[in-house]
Amino acid sequence: KACRKSEASKASAKKLLQKAASLRSSAAVIDAEQRAAASAAEVEHLQKSIGSLQSIRQSKLSAAKSRESELEQACQSESARADSALRSVDELETRMQYTSAETASLKCDLLAAFSKMEADGKKSKESQDAAVAEAKHAA
Repeated sequence: KACRKSEASKASAKKLLQKAASLRSSAAVIDAEQRAAASAAEVEHLQKSIGSLQSIRQSKLSAAKSRESELEQACQSESARADSALRSVDELETRMQYTSAETASLKCDLLAAFSKMEADGKKSKESQDAAVAEAKHAA
């Protein structure tokens, strides 16, 4: 009878050990499943973050391209204005040279006119003096 009790106890202990092992195994599976679920949630969160960061990056890239385009247009506009200003300066320099030449020509004409007036004035004075002398002589 004691042998049977001992064998029954051993069998019961063996069943308990098997059940404990089964429970440990189930607990390990449940723990692994929970870690896998947590990892999946973390992956999903990271994927959303990556998507958000890519969207932000694309938005900033688009804004940078737009700004680059604006700056390029402004640069072209300023370049065109500078070219126009240089052409205006060239035109003004040409006009100044023409005006200087015209002024020099007018000065020469004026000097010639003064010289002629002076010569005509001397002739006129000489004519007047001769007429006065003739009038005195006749009187």
